[in-house]
Amino acid sequence: KQLPSMNQRISDAYNHTRDFVNFITKTLPSAKINFVSQELALLGFTPSVFSLDLPTKGTTVEEKETYKRALNLKLINLMITKIPNESKFCVSYGQLKGSYWTIPATSTQGTTKEGDKDYIVRVSLSPNMNLALHKKVFLEFATNI
Repeated sequence: KQLPSMNQRISDAYNHTRDFVNFITKTLPSAKINFVSQELALLGFTPSVFSLDLPTKGTTVEEKETYKRALNLKLINLMITKIPNESKFCVSYGQLKGSYWTIPATSTQGTTKEGDKDYIVRVSLSPNMNLALHKKVFLEFATNI
């Protein structure tokens, strides 16, 4: 049996995530975002996790990959530095407070071949966080890349 507040927390976390994803889409349209479609959300699938593939620069594949990896860390470090009480660099889903940022390719513990890893940012948001501050810091990041 679920606690009565659980469904509300799931809904609130999803709403924060949808709002933040929409903000990123408007702020940095060249970023690729993997998040549940509106259609699936209407059917009740409302996760609070999304993947962010930041835009890259460079002329060679290696330059582009190096730039993207550095940009991923720049974003994560900025969020953690500017919002230290709410942002953590780890994998966590369903948390009650704050936001969690990670690069899944660095946490697969050797189970995936290097060539198959995708260096993206994975973000998990909670129902209890300062969404306006997260948007402000992301805007700062997007403005400076």
